[in-house]
Amino acid sequence: TAFQTEPTQASGISFSGIGANQMQIDWSDSGSGNNVIVIVKKDSAVDFVPVDGTTYPANASFGSGSELGTGNYVVFQGVGSSVTIDTLLSDNTYPVAIYAYAGSGPGIAGINYQQDVPEIGNETTLLVIDPPTVDTPTQANIQITTATLGGNVPATNNASITERGIYWSTNDGFADGAGAKVSSTGTWGIGTFTEDVTLLNQSSLIYYKAFAVNSAGTTYT
Repeated sequence: TAFQTEPTQASGISFSGIGANQMQIDWSDSGSGNNVIVIVKKDSAVDFVPVDGTTYPANASFGSGSELGTGNYVVFQGVGSSVTIDTLLSDNTYPVAIYAYAGSGPGIAGINYQQDVPEIGNETTLLVIDPPTVDTPTQANIQITTATLGGNVPATNNASITERGIYWSTNDGFADGAGAKVSSTGTWGIGTFTEDVTLLNQSSLIYYKAFAVNSAGTTYT
């Protein structure tokens, strides 16, 4: 009866190509068996040890490969030095465990994992920042040439508001960013805002848009 000897463990884990929904996992040494299995979990450490004689189908789309225990997913198995995984959530941490192995197939003569302490690491995906959400334009205190106009920011989308206000015009359908601007600058989160607008055209129909700005861009109602 033949059997596979225990390989040395993989080492040299690092990360590259980190985005909001993907990252590349690299390792510099696959151990003496020249094969590795890469297991990833979201938020907490990988807590499953692969079983000798068992092959686990892998998929680089996180959540699509073999689930080992609860939430541990196989993203790579075989010969190589890196894998790019995707379908990750932004601003989340993904712990990784890499186990070296030798051989293939089931049984005592089959695949033999190095089950001692794996090569481990973790990386956090990037935070997605989008332009703010702006809705519910408001009007109050309408006088001959003045009015209080405003809007609402229900979501900053992960970046502080640095400017907010209104644009107004006597032209229906005027372009975003056109017309007369009345605004304030500062640092804000979600919530309603108003601007006291003066020098409106007397006895004219006024059209207006609320807007808000963050580091990702500007949104208009």
